[in-house]
This record gives sequence, structure tokens and C-alpha cells, in this order.
Amino acid sequence: MKKNYIVEFLRFFFAVFIILYHYYSYVLKGSVSPKLFMHAYVGDEFFFMISGFFLANSIIKKLNVLPTENSTVVAGGGTC
Repeated sequence: MKKNYIVEFLRFFFAVFIILYHYYSYVLKGSVSPKLFMHAYVGDEFFFMISGFFLANSIIKKLNVLPTENSTVVAGGGTC
């Protein structure tokens, strides 16, 4: 599977957003405009969803459980 650079960029963006949010809220004691970080929890959710996608994709590749071109998927989820 090829790298999806848009997804990688979003993951990086949300990680930086989370770091900035924690920096402003703990180091500067919340002296940032509340509108900037009003929905900061969305960054957390997207970061963990994207990271979970990459983790699951990596595990699937290592276990080699994806169906190949010559195999067929049966009703129970296995391959023949």
C-alpha cells in the first residue's frame, strides 16, 4: 500500500494542534483566545482515529490476513 501523504499531513497537523493546546493551557495558563481552542477535542479524536488506522493497517500487513488475488473470502470471514 502506498503512503497517503494527505493523511500523514493531517496526523502531523493534529499532533501539533494538540501540543499547542496543551502549551497554551498549561504553560500560559489559558491566556489564549478561547475561540481558537473551543473544539480542541476534535484534534484528539482525529489524531487517535488516524493513528489507530495506521496501527491496524500495520498489524494486518504483518499478519498477512488480507485476501490475495487467488483466494476467495468465505462467509465466516476466512479465506480459501
